[in-house]
Amino acid sequence: VAVDQAVQGVTAMQARVEALRQLQDKLAQNSDIEDWIAARGLDGATRLWQGISIDAGYEDALEAVLRERLNAVMLNGLDACGNWGDVPPGKLVVAEVGGGVNAEGSAPMPARAMPLARFVTCRDQRLAAALADWLHGAFVVEDLATGLTLRAQLASGAMLVSRDGYLLTRHSLTFHAPDSELHGVLSRQREIEALDADVAGKKDAIDVLRAAAD
Repeated sequence: VAVDQAVQGVTAMQARVEALRQLQDKLAQNSDIEDWIAARGLDGATRLWQGISIDAGYEDALEAVLRERLNAVMLNGLDACGNWGDVPPGKLVVAEVGGGVNAEGSAPMPARAMPLARFVTCRDQRLAAALADWLHGAFVVEDLATGLTLRAQLASGAMLVSRDGYLLTRHSLTFHAPDSELHGVLSRQREIEALDADVAGKKDAIDVLRAAAD
């Protein structure tokens, strides 16, 4: 009985993983633009979201700052883009992998704010330079009210983002509306990885139970 219950639990988790993976795969199935990318031999290129992770609770903040760049196609260099001859049939970001992180000093940080980059882990170090560039001057605060209070402390070009995704500069506020395709991509990926690890552990436990029953 214990083995049967454990197997049922693993089967349910595997079904959940498969459902989540199907949602992730849909990001690569926006047919028109993906056909355009494939025609240039880039269909196997890494996407930014595949090489990073974000601490739980900060997903909306990162999505608000990066927006379409979260799904950027990573290339070995940008020079070839000048030879493509036409433009993609939709919004697309390409970014260069590798290279050194700019040694430019960090922007002054407002009180009660934290660099958004502190909550992001770059698991693929080839993406580090592009990610550092995009997150430079981005600081996270707990909520919109805090951001409104602190915005006067921002340097030119810097921004505040609340944990639920509202973006503020010294003179503007952008209300957050989750991207219909990209929203949740990072939290889904974290859940997939956690479930994969859990399934592996439970399979080992099932093997032990079966061995004990023999």
